[in-house]
Amino acid sequence: TLSWCSTPDCFTLEEDPRPFYLIADYDARTVQSLFLVAIAQPMNVAIVLAYVCRFSPPHPNFLLRRWNRVSVNLHIFSGTLEIILGIWAWFAGDPALPVRLQSAVAVVHSLTALNHLPLLFGAKLFMNTGYGVLVAVKIYLAANCFVHPTCYRRALALTCTHSTYAWVRVFWMLLHKNHALVGAQYTVSVLIAGFVVAPSVSVAMNALVVISAFVYFLFLMVCAKNPHEYLTEHTRDINAFAGFSCPFIDEWARSSATKKDRLCNPALDALDKDR
Repeated sequence: TLSWCSTPDCFTLEEDPRPFYLIADYDARTVQSLFLVAIAQPMNVAIVLAYVCRFSPPHPNFLLRRWNRVSVNLHIFSGTLEIILGIWAWFAGDPALPVRLQSAVAVVHSLTALNHLPLLFGAKLFMNTGYGVLVAVKIYLAANCFVHPTCYRRALALTCTHSTYAWVRVFWMLLHKNHALVGAQYTVSVLIAGFVVAPSVSVAMNALVVISAFVYFLFLMVCAKNPHEYLTEHTRDINAFAGFSCPFIDEWARSSATKKDRLCNPALDALDKDR
């Protein structure tokens, strides 16, 4: 899948174009990739609809700056196009055009993902390495597919890689609904999704993610002031500080409330003529 040279799953542009689904060798790896892509599609649709219909808009963390707002909109738009083009490429009579379009859109989607990397939740050690490796591999696959648009394994691997976030949401929902691994749900969901999807691209992908995380941690041990902070789960839950208490803040809140009562109650009493 990661080979840059022509492989047996490719046909040349000089040959008669044929749909991928007709020429595919449905071995275990291809079936696994198709299964991962097919199961992820309902979640992909749900993610897009939730964003478009504002059932689940992006976290405010991604909307505070204008460029981040542009980036997240471009990320969703390019990701949606990539889903459509990936499905079209598998069934198209001449897959070269949709594969090349998918590759171009995948680069846009990957670059916007890199822009969001500092804003990600979860444990930064695994987010930076996991997402970083995934985005790097996806950009490589996009370039590879653009140059070799008639190789169905590479096109399928690109589509499968794109489905990783849908699988993140699937595993997160399972953990969240069952109240499992509270305090590390997002990080664990990302790792499980990566370990499930990555072998469809290459059997070495999981090892690459683990090794990169280990090397990154060694780098942090030497260069970072507090490397253990990168192992802390950064949650997106707005209720994360619901039980937070601090004597100084609590006292300030009580004094502020008392002051507001002194100022507002007479005015409210004057307006409330029925009392």
